[in-house]
Amino acid sequence: MTSVSLIEFPPLRRYGKLKGVIYFLTVEDQLLAMELQERLRSFGEPLSAADLMIAAISLNRGEELITMDRDLVVIRKVEPSFRVVVED
Repeated sequence: MTSVSLIEFPPLRRYGKLKGVIYFLTVEDQLLAMELQERLRSFGEPLSAADLMIAAISLNRGEELITMDRDLVVIRKVEPSFRVVVED
């Protein structure tokens, strides 16, 4: 879980299946999010700031991202090491 996700959707705090830690945004995460956006824009596929920060947090910690947001898959075009699973 990321702090960005909690800001986007506060009811997640009370989600009963939440396990593990909450990853908070760092300066390094913000810099990576900016780099990802630069690369995505070169393909004409920019993402929202929130999506980029969530992806950067996952990448910087070597975590797989499980999401319902299919938009995040495009990050693989510019960062093949990005591990994302889209669930319905």
